[in-house]
Amino acid sequence: MKGFWKYVLATIVGIIILCIISTIMFSLIASSAMKRSNKSAEVKPNSVLYLNFDKTMYDKAPSDLMSILNNKSQDIQGMNTVLECIEKAGRDSNIDGIFIETQTFNGGIALNEEIREELLKFKKDHPEKFIVTYSKSMTTSAYYLASVSDKIFLNPAGSITLQGLSASIMFYKNLLDKYDIEVDVFRPEGCKFKSAVEPYILDKMSDANKEQMNRYVFNIWNRIVDGISAQRNISTEKLNEIADNLLLGNAENAKQYGLIDEVAPYDVAIDYMKTLTSTESDKKLKTINVENYKNNDVDDGKSFTKDRIAVIYAIGQISDGKGTDTQIGDQTLVKSIRKAREDKNIKAVVFRVNSPGGSALASEVILREIELLKKEKPVVASYGNYAASGGYYISCLCDKIICNPLCLTGSIGVFGMFPNFQNFLNKRIGITTDNVQTNKNAMGVNLTNELTDDTKNYWTNQVNDIYKTFIGHVSEGRNMTTGAVDSIGQGRVWTGDDAIKIGLVDELGGLNRAIEVAAEMAKLDNYRITNFPKEKDMTTIFAELISNNSDDEIFLTSSQLGILFEPYNALKTLSEMDGVQARMPFEISINY
Repeated sequence: MKGFWKYVLATIVGIIILCIISTIMFSLIASSAMKRSNKSAEVKPNSVLYLNFDKTMYDKAPSDLMSILNNKSQDIQGMNTVLECIEKAGRDSNIDGIFIETQTFNGGIALNEEIREELLKFKKDHPEKFIVTYSKSMTTSAYYLASVSDKIFLNPAGSITLQGLSASIMFYKNLLDKYDIEVDVFRPEGCKFKSAVEPYILDKMSDANKEQMNRYVFNIWNRIVDGISAQRNISTEKLNEIADNLLLGNAENAKQYGLIDEVAPYDVAIDYMKTLTSTESDKKLKTINVENYKNNDVDDGKSFTKDRIAVIYAIGQISDGKGTDTQIGDQTLVKSIRKAREDKNIKAVVFRVNSPGGSALASEVILREIELLKKEKPVVASYGNYAASGGYYISCLCDKIICNPLCLTGSIGVFGMFPNFQNFLNKRIGITTDNVQTNKNAMGVNLTNELTDDTKNYWTNQVNDIYKTFIGHVSEGRNMTTGAVDSIGQGRVWTGDDAIKIGLVDELGGLNRAIEVAAEMAKLDNYRITNFPKEKDMTTIFAELISNNSDDEIFLTSSQLGILFEPYNALKTLSEMDGVQARMPFEISINY
């Protein structure tokens, strides 16, 4: 017996020692990672800010230590950081200009537009500084951004894709039929544009959906063509002719039609910037990237102040529970909103929304916290690529709504959708189910049984009631009648350019403009920015590592499945939907 207890005690001590060693090692690794993430480099005179947009762009890059340790930060950059660096480079006497090198833009057209506008502001406010772009080859999205440059270099073997835009939605009805999977759909009467359910019940777009998608892509394309025309002095008619006839087959064509300035390799572009920065030909061009520049302090002429404007980021689909960097959980977001409300140093809040919607219940919970926040300090909404359905729901009561012109917003409507796998289980894989129940509707919504007529009536009433609640909130927030809201609602999506005409938003602009408006409302001349949600503390991160509670699975699945990931994720989302959804048809692939 003594031997047994000796063995048990030795095991316990061993586990304790292992935990201590693991904690120390984790702390050392974490400290090293944090130092790497917070490092800044000396900016020497005649330097150039280097921007590359081939990484995935989010409104705010994941900043917690888990992302750093998982090396996700190497593949992701935050738009807020890029905007800050461009603005800071304008004030920095050691920065002579900006060098852009990119082939595409992985972040959505609205974020592209915000960065482009900041570059135009840099160009206008600092005419003594330059913007130069070099690319091996450019997509439409990359070229739209690069078109603001003073000079554009394109590799002799490269080309520019400028052929118009297309939007595609993947439909799964035939797949569901093939495997005998049925879907019950509930939409409010008159919500003909609420097309988030269409991929599961149709095999192509409805006429109403095609109408709104057609307007959406044309609005984006017209904005792109107008922007390029203004910067490159090429008529919109000529640009459409180039696109219609695919006239940009090679780099020389791009120069012939005036889209670029020089057909040249990378070293020629570097030599050109050496002359602009008075750098000797045998010396290296001094460049600094965003990661190294973001932590450099550049005097903005403002004194120290405790006054803050909080930027609360709401990114991704809306769900119940805890959220992540790319998914809104009502618990996590509500906690951030409450902290901003209770912090006396925070004088105003910018609510940055980039969401296609999700759970109607979670949206209602979040909106209530915004309503409480609004009673104590100004709240300005700022929209990214999406602020539709639930994304609009959670922000419709803000004091002001600042919307990107190319944001997809509106989609005021809800739906309920429940799959039935009974025939699939019975006929395809031979699984049957049986049950007992105390009342005739006790089964409720069950994935292995058909819905009863009473249950169907219940959910029909639910979606109608929640839709009325939704348009009631919008009516209050936008000072419109419920009838007026319904007439522009019905699930229809709008671009920011259209949304301002119909009263859904107050002003067109990006994140920086929203911060300016918040400062004006709070009567602040001197302030600092603080971001929410806050970074996780070391204890939380260590616990997540131990429990392996991270977001790696979704990234791994995407890389493993490739083009099959989209239908897989759609079916996974379908099976996970709980209750009424305020969601737009966000699975839209824009080819640009």
